[in-house]
Amino acid sequence: MSIALELGLHRHNPSWSFSPEEIEIRSRTWWTVYSLESRFIALNTGRVLSVRDQAIDTAIPSLSSVDQLTDHEAKTATLFHTRSVWLFVRMIDLRKIAGRILESIYIARDRDGRCSSLTFQEVCSISDDLHRQMDHWKIQLDAADIGSLRAGKLMRIEYCTMLMHLNRPSPAFMVPSQNMVAVCSHASSSALHQWAAMASESGIDSICRCYRHLHDILMAGLVRLYSDWHIQRFAPTSRSIIRPEDAAICLDLLSKGTANLHDHSLSRFQLMFSNLREKVYASKYGFDGVNQGISFSQTTEMPTFAGPPDIMGGGGDTEYVPNTDMDIMALNSEGLEGYLSQMSTIFGNEMLDIDDTLTAWYGSVLNDIGDTENMRTG
Repeated sequence: MSIALELGLHRHNPSWSFSPEEIEIRSRTWWTVYSLESRFIALNTGRVLSVRDQAIDTAIPSLSSVDQLTDHEAKTATLFHTRSVWLFVRMIDLRKIAGRILESIYIARDRDGRCSSLTFQEVCSISDDLHRQMDHWKIQLDAADIGSLRAGKLMRIEYCTMLMHLNRPSPAFMVPSQNMVAVCSHASSSALHQWAAMASESGIDSICRCYRHLHDILMAGLVRLYSDWHIQRFAPTSRSIIRPEDAAICLDLLSKGTANLHDHSLSRFQLMFSNLREKVYASKYGFDGVNQGISFSQTTEMPTFAGPPDIMGGGGDTEYVPNTDMDIMALNSEGLEGYLSQMSTIFGNEMLDIDDTLTAWYGSVLNDIGDTENMRTG
């Protein structure tokens, strides 16, 4: 990233004497570095963004003479031949959203829970806008009709992962709303099912080749557990869908992924997840933590799973996709009131004075809203 900035790859000056091909290569080099270091790695590690979007004016990659393929190349690279840089541009769009999530939803807060740069209402407005951007991105992906291709499956997983980052507990929303938990529930389940289907088709190496892949699977599994725990504890509604079989899918993927990476030390994450799974489902479903899969008592309505469902064998959905038409709660105006009502119930009955960080956050939210109301009425 430092070299790219020194070379000025993030800038465009019409007076520069570069040929069209050189300009396109500079553009593609920049957006590759941007997508990887400045957004993808930053979001997953919590690092500060190297450069903000306002400082970038280089063009988005486009079809160029450098993309001309021979007949043999066109037959080999059929997706690139038909789509050119379309997939690359869509990933750039998603990485831009990731950067906005990092610098707004995951923005640092003081010990008193306050955020000096944004009010809670402003964060809510940004979150609402990010949801709209995600919906638009998903519509474009669906319209491309590449869901059956590996690239389409991986982009769907990226979409689900971004939804989890946006809706899971974060510095901005330490306790998510019921609708945010519902989004996390669907997104994590979709990602786990998609990974399982790909692993069934092409082997575990197709989805877990490095530590980052294992991290993503673990994160989706933890979000799945959190969603089911939250639904049981705080939000049992008609929209609540508890899917304990997804935890079995995640544990199976973690086990195979750890073996594929040939690093026994990673098994501690598998053990951690197994222990958390037992905690989440034990009281409600009579979970037997000794078994590899999930078993339930005869008195429950849930089915019995000795292991992860056979995704590709016709025994279930081959592609569990989150409902993108879901009524995602807009956290401004009436949505904000609904969110505060949920938080007041939770903190009034469960959490107040139990966790200092959560209490400070909740107090800062109330103070922000109170200050804004005073300014309106003053």
